[in-house]
Amino acid sequence: EKINKKERREIKDSVTKILDTLYHDRDYARSFVLETIARVPYFAFISVLHMYESFGWWRRADYLKVHFAESWNKMQHLLIMEELEGNSWWFDRFLIQHIAIFYHIMTVYMYALSPRMTLKYIIWIFTLQWPLSLSLSLAHTCFLDSSGPSS
Repeated sequence: EKINKKERREIKDSVTKILDTLYHDRDYARSFVLETIARVPYFAFISVLHMYESFGWWRRADYLKVHFAESWNKMQHLLIMEELEGNSWWFDRFLIQHIAIFYHIMTVYMYALSPRMTLKYIIWIFTLQWPLSLSLSLAHTCFLDSSGPSS
């Protein structure tokens, strides 16, 4: 059964409220959580590709390269958030590690059933991260502009 736009909006609003509650005034921690979640689909897709290769169903090295590169990019974002102490609370690390395990299993299953449906779902999930990523980028730009050497 397809989820309609209203239901998607309600789910997104609910997740956003939960994140706002857990990470109020903790943008780096929130971004750490979102960057960790954002990496999971790449790992899941690579897992499915490896399974397909093992069974001899499919051999496409270019897909592995692309998803590895995307995963590497997300890892760099995660390292930045860790450097900014976004993962300093034990609870944040514990919570996201367990969510990531569940999300990985769910995403592998979804990829195996319907890669196209999964990609649409993942794009929708990423919309949760976009506003925060943009606001963090702007905040860092303003910080760097204001803390740089005066001329």
